[in-house]
Amino acid sequence: MPPKVDLIGLRFGRLIAMEALEKRDWGKVVWLCICDCGNLVEMPSNRLRTGNTRSCGCLRREKTAERMCGRKDCGGENNPRYKHGYGNYKNRLYRIYHGMIQRCELSSCPTYRYYGEKGIEICNKWRNNFLSFRDWAMGNGYRDDLVLDRIDNNKNYVPENCQWLTRSLHGTKSNHERWRAKRIKEEGYEICPKSNVIDEEKNDE
Repeated sequence: MPPKVDLIGLRFGRLIAMEALEKRDWGKVVWLCICDCGNLVEMPSNRLRTGNTRSCGCLRREKTAERMCGRKDCGGENNPRYKHGYGNYKNRLYRIYHGMIQRCELSSCPTYRYYGEKGIEICNKWRNNFLSFRDWAMGNGYRDDLVLDRIDNNKNYVPENCQWLTRSLHGTKSNHERWRAKRIKEEGYEICPKSNVIDEEKNDE
């Protein structure tokens, strides 16, 4: 049954609703949302509409880090720990980097099943050095209004498979990928990878 209220494309703090899921939480529709930091998160509609939830959790982590730090700057590029992200908690690019690691490696992350559980990994060059990821991002079109995207969602986070997209384009691409996977699973149709055209020949497998 479709949701009574369509939230697709609406912003709730740092979250943008992308898709209504089949599951329910105490009778409330659960929405797949994308956060400004790039994370995907599942959220019941009542928590979005009441304003109780405004991010994937990155906002809370930032405030916790600020309290723990006790000063505006916990470090800098001269600090040997900087490359691992220490002292850089306010930086949006680091939040994106941290979110990428969480969804690939942290089984308790709500979106781990879309990434780590499917075998998606991060190249060693990025995983072990935030500055390496930052240099790639700044040299490949990063802007504060863009989100990190894998060109081929079946491949890992590596420089040649990543790009920066607007949130709307990223959401459209994600919806198409889920639709494509669902059609292949349910009906056996193969779909041309660079279009919405369905190959009329059924897969033999």
